[in-house]
Amino acid sequence: MSTLRVRLIVLVMVVAVLLTAVISLSPPLMNTAFADSPPSPPPLPERTELLPLPGSVAPDSGPEQILAPEQSVHWSKVVFQSYRDYNWNIFVANDDGSSQAKLTTYAGSDVHPDLNRGGTRVVYSSYRNNNYEIYVMNADGSEQTSLTQNSTDDVNPAWSPDSNRIVFQAYRNGQPEIYVMNADGSNPVRLTNDSGYDGYPVWSPDGSKIAFVSNRSGLYRIHVMNADGSDVVSLSSQSYSLYPTWSPDGSKIAYSADSNGDGWLELWMMNADGSGQQLLQIPGSQTDYWAGSWSPDGRYIAYTRVQYVYYQGNWYWTNSYFHTYNVNTQSDNQMMSGSLNWNPNWQTLDNVAPTSSVATLAKTTYVAGFQVEWSGSDDMSGVASYDVQYRLGESGAWVNWQTAVSTTTAQFVATPGTTVSFRSRARDTVYNFEPWSSVPDATTTFYSWDLRGYVTDNRGAALVEMPVTIVPTPLVNSLTDNNGLYQSQLLQPGAHTLDVIRSGYGDVAATVLDMEAVSQIAMPPANDVVENGGFEVLPALSQWQTNGTLPVTVTSQRHTGSQAVILGNQTCPYPCLTNGETPNFPLPMNFPKAMAVDSQGTLHLLWADSNTTHAQRS
Repeated sequence: MSTLRVRLIVLVMVVAVLLTAVISLSPPLMNTAFADSPPSPPPLPERTELLPLPGSVAPDSGPEQILAPEQSVHWSKVVFQSYRDYNWNIFVANDDGSSQAKLTTYAGSDVHPDLNRGGTRVVYSSYRNNNYEIYVMNADGSEQTSLTQNSTDDVNPAWSPDSNRIVFQAYRNGQPEIYVMNADGSNPVRLTNDSGYDGYPVWSPDGSKIAFVSNRSGLYRIHVMNADGSDVVSLSSQSYSLYPTWSPDGSKIAYSADSNGDGWLELWMMNADGSGQQLLQIPGSQTDYWAGSWSPDGRYIAYTRVQYVYYQGNWYWTNSYFHTYNVNTQSDNQMMSGSLNWNPNWQTLDNVAPTSSVATLAKTTYVAGFQVEWSGSDDMSGVASYDVQYRLGESGAWVNWQTAVSTTTAQFVATPGTTVSFRSRARDTVYNFEPWSSVPDATTTFYSWDLRGYVTDNRGAALVEMPVTIVPTPLVNSLTDNNGLYQSQLLQPGAHTLDVIRSGYGDVAATVLDMEAVSQIAMPPANDVVENGGFEVLPALSQWQTNGTLPVTVTSQRHTGSQAVILGNQTCPYPCLTNGETPNFPLPMNFPKAMAVDSQGTLHLLWADSNTTHAQRS
């Protein structure tokens, strides 16, 4: 009888004697013989079939916090299997080990738990009716429901990122293959079809790929395929590469492997394309490191540290602890108490994307550059970074500008005449991405110079809605407002010519400017005859004669400053003077003089320089 068959019979006999079915349905055993001295390593990777040392297992002690507060991810949970009360059951806890709760109580083994993103549902394998089936339950253990019903084993289930599908390992065709089904168990589809072993499937965070273990080349390696089973690629190069798990951002895969051939599994990490394979942790003798899952924020790899003993010709495991490896600091810590725990699955409770936006911009912007500002919010794990894009024109392609930044402002510079739009998206700490908006958050058009000034007649009175023609053509041609003010943004540097033409006024010599300036334009009359001096046509003065000597009386009442006169306020049917009354309308600097005559024959004059001033004449 071969050594391999002897070892299989020994394991089966031990299982039968102890009346415990604890199997993980993995690849065939290694061709290593048991020996009393020195002992050979237990078979890989079936050592998960091994039982605890007889008489060494006691009910686990109560929960105890191990993970330091600064390491804890409070918006997350961990589900795991634990061999308490001499049976495998599913438990849930905070990541520091506190608030542990037992979710399953079935007499058979409940193993391989996987918590969905958002922490609402758990999928797992349950040993019932002499084989393993896939079950699902709520995160509190309620509504336990069978998803598969077969005469062969269905194991190692894992949720898709959107919780709509489940990938798992099945033996329906006489060998381990990978299947996928809907979350309710419907529409099972076989993804792999190879004569070798295919198992331990896990979904990439974006749902596009599945990593798994296969020995189709004759050696156990980590492979990756598309979610539909196409384009299978081998990634790892170490012997017995097992237990792949994706980082939350999808850039890394952690796994276990026996690179030195001593029979014990180390902790490894590689890029998602197989490059950069890095040994992280080397166990001591008779110890395995089983990669489990990443922390939701991507800082830690949670793994199971399993120790073995060779006893009376057989291998047993003696204890197993959860540890975390910090990928940034290369430090290692025990995750939680309990020496009977396997297969930690660490998942976020935060399944809602953050929100963000770019602050509103002015319609036009100076070409020398300006600060674009953005902000965001997240109700649970917090905003971790932003992406900001811009596009040129109304139909240009969106271009990445700021990528994965934690800052909230940056300067943007563009050529004059360019219309630029911006939009942002935020990512929270657990890699929930805000979708891009289909419309811009903010839009502006760049200009070279700012040109402004007043257009008045030769008395300084404002000319309203006066067109100001500028060559070369500015961003927007300007009309004067009620105060005679015009403003325009120039698209090009260099000399510009200003011209104002209006019926009833004489020609103005064209003004040439070659820099940003304030340009005042005074329009001359059409001729030198005073046709309307501002008061001749007023009815109250229509009988005035220009010959003779007119007596002039100036009142002593005169008000300046912020407390001044209102001509024609609500208390008088005609313009009047009220001491101490504040004008209820603003008067701009250099406001031209305004005149009015009341029904009593008094002439009022109002003007503004640094103050508002009123004078009257009877």
